[in-house]
Amino acid sequence: MSASTSTVSPNNNTITNNSFGSSTILPTIPGDNNIISNNRGYTTESSGSATVPSDYSSIAVVHNLAATPTKIQLTPTSSTEGIAYYVPEELKGSTTFTITMASAPTTNVSFDWSAEV
Repeated sequence: MSASTSTVSPNNNTITNNSFGSSTILPTIPGDNNIISNNRGYTTESSGSATVPSDYSSIAVVHNLAATPTKIQLTPTSSTEGIAYYVPEELKGSTTFTITMASAPTTNVSFDWSAEV
């Protein structure tokens, strides 16, 4: 009798519409095209607004997600004065991300943002 092995693919998994308790740790799925969304107790989507104050070139934003976001979208709601803005990959964290401007604006610059795990 020979032993057999099977391979489980970490790709194309969906974990949705569940309820997780406060002590539940949802595992990271290391494959491609995995979807984790709409789970109570494990926030995977968040949005809000933030303002980079005049004479500052960045601001940290609390995202309230269950993990570090993989996607962040910024929409300016005021003039950016033509200054480039972005979220550096190294400033995406488990609790915050940082909106960075290439130089400090002379007036406050406001953004709407959305983030996903």
